[in-house]
Amino acid sequence: MQQGDRPEPRRVERLDLAAMPADGAYAAALQHLGHLLIDGTELREVLLEVVAGIRLAVPHVDAVSVTTLDEDGAYTTAVSTDPRAQRVDELEHREHLGPCVVAFETGERQLVTDVREDERWPAFNAAAETAGFRCVAGLPLHAGGAVQGALNLFAAQPHGLDEDDLDRCRRLVPAVGAALANARALLGSERLAQQHERRLQEIAVLHQAVGVLMADRGCDARTAASLLERTAEATSRTLHDVAEQIVGSLTDG
Repeated sequence: MQQGDRPEPRRVERLDLAAMPADGAYAAALQHLGHLLIDGTELREVLLEVVAGIRLAVPHVDAVSVTTLDEDGAYTTAVSTDPRAQRVDELEHREHLGPCVVAFETGERQLVTDVREDERWPAFNAAAETAGFRCVAGLPLHAGGAVQGALNLFAAQPHGLDEDDLDRCRRLVPAVGAALANARALLGSERLAQQHERRLQEIAVLHQAVGVLMADRGCDARTAASLLERTAEATSRTLHDVAEQIVGSLTDG
């Protein structure tokens, strides 16, 4: 590996969690997630396996989802085991109110033991009950000194999630948070690489445009570069736009 090269992401092997007993599914999901460095596609695959493992390992949980941020910084559901839970998530993300969003924003666990009795988030509670959920919990996903998302648990029965259920799910929080943080860091490094590549391309176009002007005007590089700058300033365009036009006109000709 050359110095500065990014290591290749580890490939994710599929887990047949449904074929495992509850404790085995939970343990396998925890071990599988703990130290992965994965890209966006693999992240979704791993999270799907993990939320499926939670669903199997915690009998009182009827649906699981993960809330995080998209590339624009808006709330999004990374994965969900149930479309009903995802619809509840979507309302919560739009309203910016509910246990999962608040867990994300405050870094503190949120629990709605019964949506019919809770008075904090009426719109969320109504949506959850309509979807068939009476008890909902949001667990913040901490990693790297920040909250990376929220693990969202849905139960059909009121008071359906007890401390044992939440404690078992909390053991997965560091691993899920680390996976999200790793994926976000990887995405950031890829963006920097793309920006660097675009900058190199822009510089190459500028050099080509200077060369065209030197040949066309019979001047040196400094004079050609100065002419390029004056043209950009006079026409209220960027240097790159002017350079592209000059190089493009040569190609068209």
